[in-house]
Amino acid sequence: MEDDSEEFVFNSPPEAPVFEPTEEEFQDPLAYIAKIRPYAERTGICKIRPPPDWQPPFSVDVESFRFTPRVQRLNELEARTRVKLNFLDSLAKFWELQGTTFKIPTVERKTLDLFRLYKTVNEEGGFEYVTRKKKWSNVARKMGYLLGKSAPSLLRMNYEKYLYPYDIFQAGAFTGDPQPLNSDSKKDDKDKDYFPNNANTNYQMSRRSKKTKAEEPDSIDFEITRS
Repeated sequence: MEDDSEEFVFNSPPEAPVFEPTEEEFQDPLAYIAKIRPYAERTGICKIRPPPDWQPPFSVDVESFRFTPRVQRLNELEARTRVKLNFLDSLAKFWELQGTTFKIPTVERKTLDLFRLYKTVNEEGGFEYVTRKKKWSNVARKMGYLLGKSAPSLLRMNYEKYLYPYDIFQAGAFTGDPQPLNSDSKKDDKDKDYFPNNANTNYQMSRRSKKTKAEEPDSIDFEITRS
């Protein structure tokens, strides 16, 4: 069967015009550009070769120019990133063992830096101390959020939901879903049982209750990409 389609033929575009002004013409570069503009606009692009001896003056006054450099410790960058990624890996694995995938939350339309939140709260004395002393405004300020808005309460809510159970687990006293502070609800005094399902990766944690089984955390997605 014959192919009736037309054969594609590539036609190379015309070369851009090249202008070579003299030293006299290039005494005022802007005036020269305005002079050749009608010709250059026809092709949309052009090239200007200045005279060989043309040396433009430096635009910055080196005698008065001052700037403040930012101290960047290159030897700490890789280590800090590695520590943060290891923390997020550990946190995601923790929630995976609870049967829940993990998604990093947002606060004020910005992704919440859980590693920085975890570190800041622990520097302030830990979740219970910060809550008892009402220091969440200090945490929000250190993390760069505007005070007087909902940031302090959102930081507390996200810490209590995602990081506080991990805190307890790291301390070796994980007992299931933690009860919120200042809650009027009665805590379950029953012992919590731990049942290993697979020695390598899967674990199952259950708790006995007189009434109903505690609800699992919302299902969320989490993905870490290493550069």
